[in-house]
Amino acid sequence: MGERYNFLKKGQRNYWLFGEIPLLQTSGDQRLSRSLASIVILEVTHFRDKRRIYTRGVYRVEKVLNPESPEVYFEAMSVNPNYGNRE
Repeated sequence: MGERYNFLKKGQRNYWLFGEIPLLQTSGDQRLSRSLASIVILEVTHFRDKRRIYTRGVYRVEKVLNPESPEVYFEAMSVNPNYGNRE
């Protein structure tokens, strides 16, 4: 954890910059995976190339998550405060 990764996406994207967000995998038709990791976006820039808009940036992995686990780490876009608190 703590590793930094670059990303590049087609289109103009908006990201939350003030905390953790889930890293998801897309499989087309707006189908999203369960959270694969908790990340923090460190920087993001929009640019145009040949009349196309792109978004690029850098994120840091805070926690790697197991998508097969029944535990819920994110509740919508917030970290679940009860994660890991099993009685």
